[in-house]
Amino acid sequence: MPHFARGLTAVAALTVMLTTPAEAQIFGRRSNNADASVINETPRCTQNLGTVTIADTQSALFSQLGVGAPSELLRYLIRESGCFTLIERGPGMDVVERERGLGAAGRIRTADFVLVAELANPIEADSGDSGRGLLGSLASSGGRLLLQAGVAAVTQGQGADMGAGMAQMLSAGANVAGNQLDQALSNRTVDAIKDLKKDLAKGKEDAQVVFSLSSVPLAETVGYTRAVANKDDWRRLRIRDNHFGGRVGAGYETEDEGKTLALAFVRGYADLVTSLGGTGSTVPEVTLANREALRVEAAAQEAKAARPARGGQEQRSSARPAVTRYTLARASVLRSAPDGDVVRTMAAEDTVFPTGAQDGDWVEVLDADDNVGWLQRDRLATED
Repeated sequence: MPHFARGLTAVAALTVMLTTPAEAQIFGRRSNNADASVINETPRCTQNLGTVTIADTQSALFSQLGVGAPSELLRYLIRESGCFTLIERGPGMDVVERERGLGAAGRIRTADFVLVAELANPIEADSGDSGRGLLGSLASSGGRLLLQAGVAAVTQGQGADMGAGMAQMLSAGANVAGNQLDQALSNRTVDAIKDLKKDLAKGKEDAQVVFSLSSVPLAETVGYTRAVANKDDWRRLRIRDNHFGGRVGAGYETEDEGKTLALAFVRGYADLVTSLGGTGSTVPEVTLANREALRVEAAAQEAKAARPARGGQEQRSSARPAVTRYTLARASVLRSAPDGDVVRTMAAEDTVFPTGAQDGDWVEVLDADDNVGWLQRDRLATED
């Protein structure tokens, strides 16, 4: 199984010629020596990479920044891009799981990937918060570590039978970690986050984000990208309010810091899906690897399920008699059990076939009319 985390590197997002007015272009690429080149709205994938669920690890942090969790924006990007099939694991999932239990429905489709998007800006946090790893460089905080550990634990046997709840568990764990962050932050740390918010809104600081994509079947991180954006970028691109058509909201379409963060997220997402081969002409390597891992796992499960069946067949085979048929030496009575009711009377020379079951002097047989019953052994003569 190849380790994509070593082989995959972020590449530049797709750029196209500007074919519509600048106001309609909402995402750009920043460079030091050149104007921003423009991606026409959301990146469009030619290949679907698989199913994905989103884990929010910093919901409370983004709340302090005055915007919604990244998942608010990522859901829109995923649906518009066609790069993944989104698997929702929000609060409604609990209702779905309950309905499945009541209705004894089939399996819900599971996620191939878990996606985490995090803010990577360094924040001068309270020393206590930094010491507990709650902040500092947010790119190295709990999200990716939780993701990698959780995927590995689940796929290596610690809950491998959870089925559809697997990615939900990882996502929920990440969300819990994010909520605990809010409760733990000191006033000094909160003030530092608010200072960052002001700097983002004024263009004094770039928004820095990181994306991490983990494969559930492979139990490893298969994609990692980093992106930045500045208020100057979207001002140069003439990005206006409601540039997502009002379909995202959560501060990403109206607030200056929200638009800066949105631009960074779009760039990071575009880099991620491009690096994985989502915009290529062939099925991405990571998608093929996921399919192979699932095929191997399914084959192993089938083999495991077949072992008891084979054992039962071998047991029945060992019970089969060496004699394959008898003839009656004299007239007899076929009974439902050695001491049971009469099934029928049988004449001398009738042929019967032993089933392999025996009970003392009695032998279970099958007659020519497919009646199963018991005959005394001394009434039988071997035919072959």
